[in-house]
Amino acid sequence: MPHVTPSAPTKVNDQSPLLLGVDAGGTKSRALLATAGPGDRYCILGVGEAGPGNPMSHGLPNAARSIVEAMRAAVDGLNRQVEVAVVAAAGAADDTLRLALQKTLAAAGIAKICRVVPDYEPFFSLAKPPVVGVISGTGSVAFSRAGDHDVLRVGGWGYLLGDEGSGYAIGRRALQQTLGEIEADRPRSAVAVACCSTLDADSRAGLLAAVYQAADQRSRIASIARGVIGLAPQDADASALLCEEATSLSKVVGRAVNGAKFAAGGYTLSLGGGVLAGSQFFRNALCDCLASDGLTPARIIVVRDPAIGCVAAAHASVC
Repeated sequence: MPHVTPSAPTKVNDQSPLLLGVDAGGTKSRALLATAGPGDRYCILGVGEAGPGNPMSHGLPNAARSIVEAMRAAVDGLNRQVEVAVVAAAGAADDTLRLALQKTLAAAGIAKICRVVPDYEPFFSLAKPPVVGVISGTGSVAFSRAGDHDVLRVGGWGYLLGDEGSGYAIGRRALQQTLGEIEADRPRSAVAVACCSTLDADSRAGLLAAVYQAADQRSRIASIARGVIGLAPQDADASALLCEEATSLSKVVGRAVNGAKFAAGGYTLSLGGGVLAGSQFFRNALCDCLASDGLTPARIIVVRDPAIGCVAAAHASVC
């Protein structure tokens, strides 16, 4: 698995190809400028972050603007062009959307070659098949790959139809619980206190306004998840809420496992996204659900920064 050398050299070898990896997520876009080191190591030269880069939920123009902003921040001060940029974005499995976003990003002129790939690609750069990848961040999706090319995608239907076990789903459930407690005039649970704190509101009207008047309602609701996750496992309500969402997500993962015809103990489970990468409790709950369904993986890896997987994919294309 690729490793990162955090300290950048003061002088970059002009012969070393510059690589740019971008994770275009539903909450933010994160870009890493790197060069390849010995073995599977990469030296990070620059980091850039900007707004949401998901063209499915935020529209292609807005997503492209955020991605380019993150890329430019990562290469700030660079005196030569990046060799290859790989951008992983939700919805890029659709060729029409992928090519449209790729054309827009290429026009920015930051890299000689700019490739847009589906959001699952970084997971396959970091784990060899058979592999099942699960992303739970603002939204959620699962996918499996048995060979080099065939990918089965499960879920990823967006917040209106899916996003089980995502930050949005956790936040929505917590918000519903909070509004129910307020309307019933019950003492506030720890979950409700965390919800009110995140939205900076303490009444039914205030909470509803905080959501419905937000420029990005989906991300606003998803932001509640962090406080709920922080309460588990010490708080019973928060623990129960997370376990329920982990169960919902496990059904999506199960469809990816069974659809690829993987046997228990016969695949790698690759986990990423802010919720799964950030919560050991939620990861354990998901794995417990899979074990209960007879779908235990052979090993589990946590992808804490998908942009590293994009850097690895960029490196592979110049080797």
